[in-house]
Amino acid sequence: VPYRPRPGDQKELVRWRDDGDEPVSVMLLHGAGGQGKTRLAGWLATGSHAAGWRVARGVDKSGPVRPATTTPPTGGERQPLLVVVDYAERWPLAVLVQLVDNVVFDYPDRQVRVLLLARPQAGFWDDLRAELARSGADLAGPLPLGRFTVTAAEGEQAFADAAAAFQAAMELDRGPAAVPGWLTEEADYGSPLTVHMAALAAVCAGHDNTPVPGRDELSAFLLDHERRYWQSAEPGTGVLERVVFVASLFGPVSSSSEARSWLRRAHLADGDAAAGRLLAAHDRLYPARAQPHAGQAGGVLPPLTPDRFAEDFIAGH
Repeated sequence: VPYRPRPGDQKELVRWRDDGDEPVSVMLLHGAGGQGKTRLAGWLATGSHAAGWRVARGVDKSGPVRPATTTPPTGGERQPLLVVVDYAERWPLAVLVQLVDNVVFDYPDRQVRVLLLARPQAGFWDDLRAELARSGADLAGPLPLGRFTVTAAEGEQAFADAAAAFQAAMELDRGPAAVPGWLTEEADYGSPLTVHMAALAAVCAGHDNTPVPGRDELSAFLLDHERRYWQSAEPGTGVLERVVFVASLFGPVSSSSEARSWLRRAHLADGDAAAGRLLAAHDRLYPARAQPHAGQAGGVLPPLTPDRFAEDFIAGH
């Protein structure tokens, strides 16, 4: 679904990025799962790159924390640098602190911005702020993610845009999808994931001539749609469901050998050859993405996405 502009949040992020008074600054962008933090950060990253910034993704490789070192930048390395850290609340605190310490020491003559994306978590920012107080970096005030849409008309348009995008991607006949009555509530229109899930369900229901699910049945409806997708592949729904469950709990992993190991530990395969066949079947259904998921390196055995959908699947399974 195409990105939907969020003018207020975008303006605040650009103001923070371009503030020339602070060489290094850290900002926390926080909001519930499915609220659009990652896509907003993607908008900022794309715009920053077009404006001449270097853009990097912070990746926690779970290795030993290296000491801060100074590497004087040369030539083009004096470009301003934006570092985006997704799922920051999942990182070890010491690793996040070290990341900020490193950019302060490594790039003394470079404008650096570190954008942390996180779900609300009690004490997370207070603990991180206390540790970063000694880093020398400016700590901008946390930015709560604003509403996805403000009015009912905007919500209906967002739903229509999402439905049209799904119809195009699935090569279905284009036509207006009916907005479910429950989606008119303010809280639902405020979440892009809820709007998108409702639009996908409406498109699928219209194609299959089945009733559009209510709010409480939304995840179950889409998970049934996913299960029918698994039925189309070997080795069958039951086994693939358990493979997807393992992937959603532990994936992605950095290598095929590690992925095969997880499938053996879950008693889904009795050897490398059988595990390899399951891995190939899963990869046909869910090809590894070029972009790492959840800030992790690697892309073998990717989890079900989006996150909130995977959480519903895990809970139901």
